[in-house]
Amino acid sequence: MRVIISLDTEDFISPQALDAQLWWLKTLKSYNIRASFECVGELVRKWGKEQHSDIIQLIKQHEIGYHTRFHSLHPVHPEAVEKLSLAEGLAWMYKHEQPGLDTLREVLGTNPVNYCPSGDSWTPATVLFMAANGIKNFACGPFYQHYCTPLWYGGLLAVHYNIGFEAYYERQEPFSEWQADFKRECQRVGKDGVVVLFTHPTMLHSANFWDQPLKHGKIVSLEDIPPAPLRSDSAISRNYNFVEQTLEWLVTNPDIELMVHEDVRKQILPEKRYPLSRLLTMAGLQSGEESRLVEVDETLFTDAYIPESVTDNFNYGWSIHNPAIDMTQIRQQITRLRWTSRKAEIE
Repeated sequence: MRVIISLDTEDFISPQALDAQLWWLKTLKSYNIRASFECVGELVRKWGKEQHSDIIQLIKQHEIGYHTRFHSLHPVHPEAVEKLSLAEGLAWMYKHEQPGLDTLREVLGTNPVNYCPSGDSWTPATVLFMAANGIKNFACGPFYQHYCTPLWYGGLLAVHYNIGFEAYYERQEPFSEWQADFKRECQRVGKDGVVVLFTHPTMLHSANFWDQPLKHGKIVSLEDIPPAPLRSDSAISRNYNFVEQTLEWLVTNPDIELMVHEDVRKQILPEKRYPLSRLLTMAGLQSGEESRLVEVDETLFTDAYIPESVTDNFNYGWSIHNPAIDMTQIRQQITRLRWTSRKAEIE
């Protein structure tokens, strides 16, 4: 079974997050595991400014993804572009997200290969902006309620998140319960799929997420967001033990093939890939005309993997969103882009 460990590295508020990030990096190194770190731009900027060279050097050994510039600060992407055309939404992304993406390139010395949304907060403008910036994969991809195997959408290879480490931190028997759930998930996904084990490093030490004050669209300045509450020393120690036991089991299991998102992409034959460049060619468009991908002829929809019934009824579930988001324009754009969807055929 193909397994990815993906870490949403986002908490730039809580002091304990740095220790948790460093613990994960050192522990993964001790098991010789290469994982995928989805990094928030503002957090990486602080690593560079505060000269956290230990974290920077260790994380460079892993796959790097972009987890937006400010994660949960409003407006998040759907709030920002709900009334905009796709072209206007792309312009917003270039203005507000390009600086965060450039920060990762500058501080970490690489172009991220993944885009990971904050929560499920993505839009067609987001996806096309990321693809136009050379990002290849969609970590924690869209339509996860309907599909358990990788798929193509908007020029990105989408791989869905499956099981979160922190869901077991408070369990009586965390490893045995995790193991049972993992085996069930492997059966559900099947041999053609990928199981993504995800986590937020800060949750090793934090008793709650840092962005709770921002729930339901609440506007709060950075200076007024308090650090997340800290777990007890005994709880942190139990979390360490659970993670180490899980990693030990993964690396010693001959049926597990640990990989990163880009490894999945490489297992797809080139002629079966649907990157942005191929989509533009199919639509008779040039680079820079990404917003016109929603204006294509109906004949291109013949081979779409995702049906209109799925895109027409798309909704967000993230608690940070303003519940008053107008979905009309966003749904129309998602539906008009569904012709780019294909099932990923992994060799």
